[in-house]
Amino acid sequence: MAFAVWSEPVHMAVSELCDNALQHGKNSLGAYVAADRVGTEMGKFRLAIADLGIGIPEHIRACYPEWQDDTSAIVNALQRGITGTGDPHRGNGFAEVVDDISRLLVQAKSAVKIEIRSAKGGVELDLLDGRIDSRPARVERARRGTWITYTVTTIRE
Repeated sequence: MAFAVWSEPVHMAVSELCDNALQHGKNSLGAYVAADRVGTEMGKFRLAIADLGIGIPEHIRACYPEWQDDTSAIVNALQRGITGTGDPHRGNGFAEVVDDISRLLVQAKSAVKIEIRSAKGGVELDLLDGRIDSRPARVERARRGTWITYTVTTIRE
């Protein structure tokens, strides 16, 4: 299946994550976006969005100071309805991005890996066959801001 099937979810991911970077990152430099298509036996493309702002852990701890471990703060921030703004109508964007991507996986015979790094924390999510597996990611050094990479692999039969 062609990468065209991914146009709407990728558009939503770019929009949501850039909006998050601009609103929550609180850095005048804005956000950075990079995309590439990797030609291999399996079709693959990557989308990376980053900002040099305050980062997910610091932002989310404004409302949840008990989440002191950076990786735990990131994991909790990804849950539907969790926001560092205090607004009860916020905190659903990332979950909606994951939901949109998940709907396409079986149809597109694809897999998605999402890597999130912020401060001294990191999380990796694998979306495949209707499942979402998450695990802490090894973080070699503290990072300023938030760095998110989506890697979509289309499996050809």
